[in-house]
Amino acid sequence: MLNAKKNHLDYGHLLMPPPGFRLKKAVATTYSLDLQALLAVPVAMYYSRPADLDLNHAADAFDVLSAIDQASKSVLVFCQKGKIHLPRKYHRLLLLTEDCIAEITPPMAMSSFHPKCWWLYFEHPERLEKVVRFAILSRNFTFDRSWDVAFAFEGPVGPAANAANQPMLDMLAYLEQASGRSIDQEFKTAVGHTQFHLEPPFDRWHLHPIGIGASYTNPLASAKPKSDVLLAMSPFLDDKSVRQTLAKCANHYWLFSRKEELGKLQAVTLQAVTQTYCIPDVIVSGEYDDQKTDLEAHEEAQSLDLHAKLYLMRSGARSTWLLGSANLTAPAFGRNIECLIELSTTDPTASPESMMNELVSDKRERRLFEPVEPVLQAKDDTGDNIDQQLRRLEYQLINCPFSGTAVPDKNQSDTYRYQMFFDATGLDIASIFSVHLSPFSNLKWSDDEGRIQSGMVNELTFQQALRESQLSRFFVLTIKYSGDTQRQFLLKADIDLPKTRNGRILSEILDSKEKFLQYLQFLLSENGVPDQHQALAESIAALQNGSAAPEGPWARFRFPIYEQLLKTASQRPDKMKSIDDLFQRLGAGERTKDVIPVELLELWQIFKEVVDHER
Repeated sequence: MLNAKKNHLDYGHLLMPPPGFRLKKAVATTYSLDLQALLAVPVAMYYSRPADLDLNHAADAFDVLSAIDQASKSVLVFCQKGKIHLPRKYHRLLLLTEDCIAEITPPMAMSSFHPKCWWLYFEHPERLEKVVRFAILSRNFTFDRSWDVAFAFEGPVGPAANAANQPMLDMLAYLEQASGRSIDQEFKTAVGHTQFHLEPPFDRWHLHPIGIGASYTNPLASAKPKSDVLLAMSPFLDDKSVRQTLAKCANHYWLFSRKEELGKLQAVTLQAVTQTYCIPDVIVSGEYDDQKTDLEAHEEAQSLDLHAKLYLMRSGARSTWLLGSANLTAPAFGRNIECLIELSTTDPTASPESMMNELVSDKRERRLFEPVEPVLQAKDDTGDNIDQQLRRLEYQLINCPFSGTAVPDKNQSDTYRYQMFFDATGLDIASIFSVHLSPFSNLKWSDDEGRIQSGMVNELTFQQALRESQLSRFFVLTIKYSGDTQRQFLLKADIDLPKTRNGRILSEILDSKEKFLQYLQFLLSENGVPDQHQALAESIAALQNGSAAPEGPWARFRFPIYEQLLKTASQRPDKMKSIDDLFQRLGAGERTKDVIPVELLELWQIFKEVVDHER
């Protein structure tokens, strides 16, 4: 189960629907969030295939455009406020992710919203079956390629509530309360009524949503009887937490972590550990050493170190696994919101001893971990003091009210200017730090335009006017220490944008009849796989030549658009709604006639009656 070569898991495959099913709703939690990952993942959900993650070609990626459009209505991702990464490259498609994101502010500066879970609600359109899948990971919703661990199971939605699922419902209720965003009631009912199928070797499961209430504590901190053996795997450590789990183990205690984290432990603690392990340097630095030969042009080499959180215990014949988001650190034991799933079994192949043989193999080609004798590090608090000050400042900043509006520019038609207000009346920014806000766009902004002054309400105006398609709720918050950037992330503002903004983005991407017809064909095709390339080319040529046909306005489209619309109307009315939304949004622009053929608009009026009836 933990063989790195045989049990390698692809994030996209984890989220793909079962054969014949379609995604209805999804809810996810993560500490940090990469918007580009949020663009890519819906392609797996809706089209059951990995996405092209290169933003240089995103304008031509109709699967990404369609998937994120659907996701904005059906996918909700909860992340910690202040932990949305600033993308390396700007693209207007990133703005379409705004409605998918709900931010949660932790209760104190030194705590975190840290769970990494997915609930996916699927339905089968013909058999009327519904399935919920739950996945729990140690990985955030980013492109990090560290070594992580994940578990997923699913089951049918039944007629009655399942008491075992109550912790899931309590977690969903916490997400609503902490974020102010509501979760669809049908979705919550489905989660509560799911009969999850637990596959061998496990025979019991229990979810621990740590920190959401007094009854949900970290099971590693409980006063349960001692385990005979314990295998602990955590990328981050502190001495107190390791000693706390050592006290729960009667015999062997194996500790897996990063080399530098093991070096932070006290000598007496390390002596009590049976053996320590880490990932070899040759694997950790593998992407750098290979000079990126296996990477795409838009990817960067990363450190491939441990990020998995996994705890295996055995008492007698029964083995218990805990996996999820919680590190072996004090915040995970008492301050953070975390999530762990507990799995247990009497199958000896899932015991800590058996897993040790998989993780620490004698065969070199299978070896992911190796024994290590940690080099104890002298404690240096120099950087810790600045880091703590930065973290407290960051926490104060994300709690400051930030709102405004986009005002039409008086001097330049079809453009807007932000009028924003950042309330820093209760904030005291130390002189060694400076804080700056700027719009999230592909334009350059002066630091002076958005510099935040403490002790006052900052009115922020920016010199450059923006097109409607450039407007965003995201702003870039930058914290500098002695003039050098130390923190930079996206912050969502409370701002009302024009309702036509998304339509403007769409019209700038589908800016010709050719692109519009290609996208329409993509939407009408089976699972986003168009198969009428020659017919499409003839359709475009007919439009350009202005040739008429006696059979009716749709006869000018050589790919069988009329037949495909008839088929889709009868078999996929949900697609017809998406196509109608597309017509409405593009129809709001002044360049409609340049993008949508007049004949097609006339044809659509016939099918619109079907859509209106379905609505």
